[in-house]
Amino acid sequence: MQNKVVHFQIGKNKITKGLIENLKKTLEKNKSARVSYLKSSERTHESVDKDIKTLEKELGNRYVIKRIGFTLVIRKFRKPVR
Repeated sequence: MQNKVVHFQIGKNKITKGLIENLKKTLEKNKSARVSYLKSSERTHESVDKDIKTLEKELGNRYVIKRIGFTLVIRKFRKPVR
């Protein structure tokens, strides 16, 4: 497992199935990923919070998502988080 941080960007299409699949594949090989929102994504804090809930549901409980402004940091743990 690598300690490299992989960057993703969310644009007009918001969160898609392809993005979620790419995140899952990337997080299998790496400990963390960073997702940033582009200005073209019509970002608001409410929409980012909604996206966090969607990602938590799709990725499962082995991942913790932290929001810093309009950037999400997703970290993977060895065991599921309660």
